[in-house]
Amino acid sequence: MIMNEAEARDLLSREELAALLQELKTEGPRGAPFAESATARLSPLTRVLGEFSEDQSRSLSTLHQRSIGLGLIDIQEVQLRDFVALMLPTDRVLELRLDPGDHVLYLLIGRSMVYSWLALAFGAKETAPIFPVPERAYTRIEERFLRRAGGDLAEQLQTTWSFKTPVQIRVMDLLEPESVKPDPRKWAMASFDLTGIGDLCRFRLLVPQDLYAPASEEDGQGPRREVISSALQGAVLEMAVRVHAEVGFADVPLRRVAELQVGDLIRLTPSHPRGLVVRVEDEPKYVAERGSVGGRMAVQLTDGL
Repeated sequence: MIMNEAEARDLLSREELAALLQELKTEGPRGAPFAESATARLSPLTRVLGEFSEDQSRSLSTLHQRSIGLGLIDIQEVQLRDFVALMLPTDRVLELRLDPGDHVLYLLIGRSMVYSWLALAFGAKETAPIFPVPERAYTRIEERFLRRAGGDLAEQLQTTWSFKTPVQIRVMDLLEPESVKPDPRKWAMASFDLTGIGDLCRFRLLVPQDLYAPASEEDGQGPRREVISSALQGAVLEMAVRVHAEVGFADVPLRRVAELQVGDLIRLTPSHPRGLVVRVEDEPKYVAERGSVGGRMAVQLTDGL
C-alpha cells in the first residue's frame, strides 16, 4: 500500500468518520474495526505521524532559526527483510521500544541526513557548501550523534503520540543490518523527508503489525478483520474533529464582496428551517438551537440529519 501526499493529508475520509460516529452510538465494545483496507487500517497511525511531522518542523525551525520542514511522504506495508535490504552495509538502524505493549520500532536515518544534521549541529550556515556524503562506516563520534539524533526524534514522537494516548518511546540499541532479528510479520514503513538542511535528507520508521490486533473470525468464515489495538483506539477516540454551527448562507457576487464595508448587511438563507445546522468535519449531522452556558455561546442539539 502506497499513500500519496493528498491521501496523507486527508487522514480520515468522510465515510470513515461517519462509520466511526455511528459505531460510537451503538452498544458493545468501543473501537470497532475500520473498513478492510490498508489505508483505513493505518489512518490513526498516519494522523499521529503527520502531527509528529508538523511538531518536529516547528521545533527544528525554532531551534535553528531557519525554515526546516519535515513531511510524511508515504506509508507502506512491508516485510522486515525488505526494510533491511534498503540499508547499506555501513548503515546503522536504531531500535526503539514503545510502551505500553513492549513494541519494537526501527528507525533508519539516511546517511545524507546524518551528515547534514551533524553539520547543522555544529553551526553550519544555510548557504554553506554541501560536501559529498562519506561512504565509509560511521566513526564512534558519528554513531553517538546518530543515537542522539534518533533520541530527539523518538522524544518528539512520544510527545506528539502522548497527546492522543500515553506512550513511552525509548532508544534501545544501534544495530548493523545483519543484527536486525528476522521477523515474518508485516510492518508499516513510514518515510519522511526533511527539507532546509540539505539534499535527500530522509528517514524511515518501521512500526510492527502488533499495533493492529486481528479480530477472531466468526465461525471460521468471512474475511479477517483488523481491529485497532488499544493504543491506537485511544488515538482515534481522542482525535479532535472540527464541529461548527451554521446559521445560514448567502450567494454574493464577487463584485459585491469587494465592496463590502463595516456596517453593511448581508441577507442570509437559513441553513435549516428548524434551526442551526451543526456540521462535523464539514458534514451536516444535527439541527440545533442557539443558547448559552456559563456565559459562553452554545447550541443544543434538537434533531439529527
